[in-house]
Amino acid sequence: MKITEKGSNTLNQTRIRYKYLIERVLKEVNEDEVIKFFQTVEEILNSTSHETSS
Repeated sequence: MKITEKGSNTLNQTRIRYKYLIERVLKEVNEDEVIKFFQTVEEILNSTSHETSS
């Protein structure tokens, strides 16, 4: 299965918006909060990768 051009464009726009939003949020929090955020994201990604490989 291959992503369509429209899907690819949507994905790229979503990535740009996501990056912008994350940068805005990270400017408002302290270092400890940033570390906790990335630890939580990593835990979520690890959790979902285990679910999809089962």
